[in-house]
Amino acid sequence: MVDPLFRLTAPIARGALDLGAGLAAALPDAQAVALDIARQAGTEARDAIADSLRVDPGQLLQDVQDAGEIVVTGVRRSADRLAAIGLAELDAMRSPLPRQRVEPPPAAPDRAPLSDPARQAQVAAAIAALPPADQAAWQTVEARLRQGQGEVGQVQLEGLAALQNSLLPVQPAAPAPYVPPRLPGAPDSQGRSVLQNLAIMATQPVATGVDPGRLLAEVAQHLDDPARIRQGQFNSCGAGSSQQLFAQSQPAEYVRVIGALAGPQLPPVAITQGGVELTRHPQWQVGLLQPGGRDTASSLFQPAFMQAANLAGALGNYENVSGEGSSPFERSDGLTLPNGYVLPGVFPHQQSQILESLTGVAYTGQLGNGASAFNLAMTAAGLNSSLRIDPWRQATAERPVTVALNYISEAGGMSPHWLTAVGMEDANVVFLNPHGQRETIPEAEVRAHMIGASFPA
Repeated sequence: MVDPLFRLTAPIARGALDLGAGLAAALPDAQAVALDIARQAGTEARDAIADSLRVDPGQLLQDVQDAGEIVVTGVRRSADRLAAIGLAELDAMRSPLPRQRVEPPPAAPDRAPLSDPARQAQVAAAIAALPPADQAAWQTVEARLRQGQGEVGQVQLEGLAALQNSLLPVQPAAPAPYVPPRLPGAPDSQGRSVLQNLAIMATQPVATGVDPGRLLAEVAQHLDDPARIRQGQFNSCGAGSSQQLFAQSQPAEYVRVIGALAGPQLPPVAITQGGVELTRHPQWQVGLLQPGGRDTASSLFQPAFMQAANLAGALGNYENVSGEGSSPFERSDGLTLPNGYVLPGVFPHQQSQILESLTGVAYTGQLGNGASAFNLAMTAAGLNSSLRIDPWRQATAERPVTVALNYISEAGGMSPHWLTAVGMEDANVVFLNPHGQRETIPEAEVRAHMIGASFPA
């Protein structure tokens, strides 16, 4: 028998209960409902899905039914109602996702203030107010960023301008709920500050393929504005949003982990404060520095995160390949299930497990929104013990929340996508998007399109 999709691991089974196993396994006629959904999508789409799963559709349905036997009793009593609710919400989720405001990707930091006497006087005063150890670290980092030549030298000066930005108050133009990290910030898990870890990065040996000056400048730009972090052409929005959350909420620990991933040691491992090993991926340089793609720091972090999430779900190895296919499920840069099916992304419970280890903060993950009618019905049936309603409402700049939305453009198409919620602005949710931008989305649309979330417990 093919391994059931929703019984692969305990975290996945627990998280997928309300969206998958509960509905499909407990209905009196799961196959009829599934075929009805398939008819809506069209025969061609149904056959493509079956082919990508590499299993017989009837066998898959039977496996899902078997996996859901533990929840059958409660749901069968209200199966017809749950089916109607579930299908109605699926139709709503297929609608385009309107954005209240999409800001352009953050520009590279302006180098002009580096020669502005008034600006440099402000910077000097801010440095003088730092603890002595941080003042010494600043001198080391600044000296390294001023050493570069040519294109890399320009990137390093942009990094220095970004680092100076992090010393000074946030400009009024920034969105009200969103405040990027400021120096000196809280220490990392080893007791070192952001600047002390940057000084270590400035002087450490690095692995082949890593330009140390460029890496230092990139990390400084991430701290100045985590919206600069991009996933590029990869199915790694779960890792990209987690990287944004990590840089935003714990900048000192973020610098420490990136530095460890860049080191020449073998095995190339960064130990998180929770004990999870993030390992530099052997294919980490695929797509490196392509236009609009991942920079060095993101190329080191995101494949390592995806591999750790894969292992957390006992799903094998992550392939860091950006191959093009007619659908995301035909690409190999995802989480590979035992039956060969490639899930383009991470489940909330996998993401939250790695986030907890990275940050030292207890995170939990859920599929679906506790406010949805279907999830409320599942809770009434005794199948959801604790679903958070509107989890983005607890997001702050210090404690962001990652949210997976069915992120559909006006052109249509289904596209699950992870973003990082950092607060509310009126009736809109403010997100960092690992496409390299900030955007605000009406809360009602977030609620209608939400697929999952990872948030502090």
